Formats: sequence, structure tokens, C-alpha cells
Amino acid sequence: MSATRKEIVWGICFYLFVVYLVLGLLCYFAWQQSDVFSWIGWSWDHPNAESVQRIIYALVGGGLGGTSYCFWQLFEHYCRAKDFDSIWAIWYFFGPISGSLLGIATYAVVVGGLLVLGESISLRSNWALFALSYLSGFGAKRVLRKLHAIAGEIFKEEEET
Repeated sequence: MSATRKEIVWGICFYLFVVYLVLGLLCYFAWQQSDVFSWIGWSWDHPNAESVQRIIYALVGGGLGGTSYCFWQLFEHYCRAKDFDSIWAIWYFFGPISGSLLGIATYAVVVGGLLVLGESISLRSNWALFALSYLSGFGAKRVLRKLHAIAGEIFKEEEET
């Protein structure tokens, strides 16, 4: 027995809600420097604690951005345009994951100096980092194009003569 479109959409909504919840809790626990991370042997007394905390913010921000974009697209295609196709269900599953990875990658590219956002924009603030990562997850297509352009500039191939 195959699932109906409505069942698939509700399944996707439930999954995206759980992702929101998990990422939100992860962000909260990192913000509060909670002892919940001791489960994996982590202590906030570690010398790299601030770096790990910022990476968590990048991961969470990108994931929430990707999840928000998935919710928006689900609304667009199921409720507004009424052209939802269940073949895209896998995209809704991987959207938050790719958003998280893009949040971390964008953070690394900016902190590494490969992309300059402007003179007045810096990632010294955790909120700026979170916002950049959120936008990276939400605008994944554009971010991937930008990263591709940066990679093209760095790894130019020599022309044959």
C-alpha cells in the first residue's frame, strides 16, 4: 500500500518539526554551555570550547535555514501552487542536512578570508555568525553557486598553448 500525497506531506511536516526542535535544543544547550554535552565526553573547560560553540552555531543556523526553506517550499507546492510531487520527498529530507553543512562551510570560507562580506561586517558576534549560517541554509542554491565560483578562482586550470 502506498502513501497518499497528504500522508507524505504530513510525514515531511513532522520530520521538519522534529529537525527544528532538535536544532533549537542543540543551539540552546550550546548557548547555555550545558552539561548535556558531557554525554559525549565534552567539557566547556576545554581550550577550544569557544571554537566548538561557534561551529555548533554555524551548524544549527544553517540547519534551521535549510529547514525553513523546506517548509516554505512545501507550503508553496502543496498549499499554494498545488503541484506537490512526492518524488521530491528526498529533497525535503536532505534540505536541513545540507543547510547545516553549508552553514559550517560558509563560516569556514568567511573566517578563512576566502570571501569578504564587507568592511563593516564581521563574524565576531555569535548573532552575525548565526545569521550568516541561517541565510546560507535558506539560500542554498545561491551559496553553492558562490562557493563554486570561489573554487573556480582558487583552482584555475592552466590554459593549454
